[in-house]
Amino acid sequence: LGIIACMFAAPLSAQTIPFDCEGSDPDWKIEIRGDTATFAYGRSFQFTIPQRNDAENREWPKAMTLVEDQQRYTAIIVVDKKACTTDFGDYPLSAYVLTQRASIPILLAGCCTLPETDSE
Repeated sequence: LGIIACMFAAPLSAQTIPFDCEGSDPDWKIEIRGDTATFAYGRSFQFTIPQRNDAENREWPKAMTLVEDQQRYTAIIVVDKKACTTDFGDYPLSAYVLTQRASIPILLAGCCTLPETDSE
């Protein structure tokens, strides 16, 4: 958590942040790196991230639009700087993912962390 606290000291743009997010009941995971995301919810899909936004006149929350490579699936993830707890543990960030299965909208709730990066 020390690394995360240091990273929050400077303004963070949604353009540059990698996120590891997950939720339970139902289980899902999203790994965001650069302009791509891997979203596992039942099946695993690769997404591009064509749109990123910070909240209007605020640093948080951050929203990203995810579009599956063949453009059959989409999702929007909103990550906020609010502590969160799941079956997997405690996290510094909360997340909501809006997606769909066929014509049925699905809202998933979970938590995120900033992955550790090698500074050596």
